[in-house]
Amino acid sequence: MSDVFINELEISKPDYFLKVKTLSQGMQVGEIITSYDLILKSENPDIVFVQGDTNSELGGSIASAKLDILIGRVEAGCRSFDKHMQEEINRVLISDIANFKFCTNRKLFG
Repeated sequence: MSDVFINELEISKPDYFLKVKTLSQGMQVGEIITSYDLILKSENPDIVFVQGDTNSELGGSIASAKLDILIGRVEAGCRSFDKHMQEEINRVLISDIANFKFCTNRKLFG
């Protein structure tokens, strides 16, 4: 499906493609952490920005935190408070380890 977005939006193909979509959620996150660890060691960034609440963002955040790389989280503050949603679990965990949190809506905090 990513090819559809790349073609329709006429954007560049990503430098890295993790290929973990057919795994269980736990295995996805484990594979993502492993892949991100290798990528981050190779790229050596000062900060990693993550957006959203998917397993990719969670795995990237965990790998970054383990390597002591700063994490900026875009969409911080978007919450459902429903712990039965996998995305909500990801949101809580990512926000907890992110160094910088960027909200997408000023009204979330009054």
